[in-house]
Amino acid sequence: MFDMFKKLLMAQQIKFEEGNISFLNSRVLIAPSELFINLIEKFKDNESICLELYRASKFCNIKGFADEVSIKYKLKQMELAKWLVNTGNVSGWGKIKFTSEDDSNKMAIIEVRNGISEKVKSKIPVDHFLRGQIAGGASAAFDIDFDCIERKCMAIGEDCCEFVVKPRKSFIKDGISKGFAGQIFSKDEIKKLKVKILK
Repeated sequence: MFDMFKKLLMAQQIKFEEGNISFLNSRVLIAPSELFINLIEKFKDNESICLELYRASKFCNIKGFADEVSIKYKLKQMELAKWLVNTGNVSGWGKIKFTSEDDSNKMAIIEVRNGISEKVKSKIPVDHFLRGQIAGGASAAFDIDFDCIERKCMAIGEDCCEFVVKPRKSFIKDGISKGFAGQIFSKDEIKKLKVKILK
């Protein structure tokens, strides 16, 4: 995994310039995890803001980093998805791994341990930034609009965080539990899109 970064450094794909760090032509910042933890703590009970944090994170991965990697290295589908997971592992988001993949339904379950949410106390899952990164990465990898829910979270006392990622249309047609619907749909969207809500 760290060999990947050595190769990128040698190929000058990670650049350190005065006032700027770029990684595959995307500007990146080195920031303490407390920045994200404070944002999560401040807005964890505001469903509409959490939805916007998720969407912003998703969009920046689709139109930024994941797209750049896909073009530069001609990676698609699971090859790109796995590359992005490895990048998440070395970028401080936690120990990320696929625990289940269903290629026919384009669905995966991803587990994260040692993530930033273990420092948060909450009654509901809180990893909106990481969910967005996962959904954006999958969307870029497969050229389909993906979404991601967090069904287990260390912030609520579980031993790991667990994410389900699959095409957005699957969440609409096949249904989504009422407890998770707000992670990816606003109340207006649930009505407008006729999202099937499961008990």
